[in-house]
Amino acid sequence: MRGRVGILATPQVLFYGTGGLAYGSVKTTGSLTGFTPNGGALIATGSNSDVRVGWTVGAGVEGKLTSNWSAKLEYLYMDFDSFRAASFSLAPGSTIRADVDTRFRDHVLRVGLNYTFGGPVVAKY
Repeated sequence: MRGRVGILATPQVLFYGTGGLAYGSVKTTGSLTGFTPNGGALIATGSNSDVRVGWTVGAGVEGKLTSNWSAKLEYLYMDFDSFRAASFSLAPGSTIRADVDTRFRDHVLRVGLNYTFGGPVVAKY
């Protein structure tokens, strides 16, 4: 969910800034490997899936091509903050353990083509 505020450079071209709420599903997977004192291999795998809520800001330009069609170019930066992605332990009671924290950020560049349907709806009684 984003809001958009802009300035008309000409009657057909809008430069705008945008910002708001970002959300999405983030899935992480990983593995931790090691050896026992007598040389046996150990492996632990882990996976975590989480719906993250963060924020987004961006800017863009939109221009009218015809009375109903417009094209736009938009850049967005999203930040979902830090979170615990996974925890691994090689064996029950093992002293070897890893906690994986991550920070998820994303950059998006969009190109779009928009169609505007007819004029305002006027009710007749």
